[in-house]
Amino acid sequence: MPESKQTLEDCYGADFWDMESGVLKEGFLLLTLNEKEYYFLERPVFCAVDDKFDLFIGWGETEWIEDQALDYALEITNKFILEAAKTSDDEAVRAGKRFRFMLEKAIEYKTCVLCCF
Repeated sequence: MPESKQTLEDCYGADFWDMESGVLKEGFLLLTLNEKEYYFLERPVFCAVDDKFDLFIGWGETEWIEDQALDYALEITNKFILEAAKTSDDEAVRAGKRFRFMLEKAIEYKTCVLCCF
């Protein structure tokens, strides 16, 4: 996730890795979801965002969640967390909270969440 508008441009150009060292360049925040967390969020969150904003957040795909889609994704993620909590699904709640943190940081930084699963 780019931490500023300046690094946001690098993100769009897929210029966020230092190829020599193999690490993320300064100005980017790396937050990850594992495969299980991805699948918890796929239908209730990613598909809802995809449908509303004509995106394709999918396994093996790269997509940016930005602007109004961030707010919508946060709203849907909060609903997901509440529903998962009702069923005492702690793993799903944790996955939702991890993704919510990513969304909140992107909103705070006024950037985006780059989904690269």
